[in-house]
Amino acid sequence: STRPRSAPVGEPSLSRPGLSLDAGLVVLPLLRRPSPHGSGHVLGAVQLGLGYTPRRAPRLSLDARVEAGFGAARSVAAYGGLAYVASPSTSRLYLGGALDAGVLATLSGAHAASLLVRASGLVGYRLTARWAIELGAPELTLLVGHGAVVALGASARVRVRL
Repeated sequence: STRPRSAPVGEPSLSRPGLSLDAGLVVLPLLRRPSPHGSGHVLGAVQLGLGYTPRRAPRLSLDARVEAGFGAARSVAAYGGLAYVASPSTSRLYLGGALDAGVLATLSGAHAASLLVRASGLVGYRLTARWAIELGAPELTLLVGHGAVVALGASARVRVRL
């Protein structure tokens, strides 16, 4: 059968297994910086992502993203992780969480690379079976490299299932 197991008979599933693309913005006010002489207090980023939802685990998504940062630091980041959706696939509104890890490299100053670890809550709204709007909040980011940076903020993105 091609119907996902989590969808009751007669109710169409609003989540689809397979690949997805997403694009969005991240805003992270810095709670702790390695130096009080940093170039700003807010790290912002534009992100692009690719996700995969396995057919046998429709509530999980394996995600990989790249970010271009601005504000407190011009940077690039590459990271991946796992997102879990706790709501049924027939629900338009869904809740969950995500955990990501990767690397962030600054493009200004010392050109330092840092380990990036990010944990967030996830709230989404399925517009259709293919399109969704997602909010990652609260989003806690830890950068460990030449000093530790802690940021707490939010992200917003649009996701399309392919």
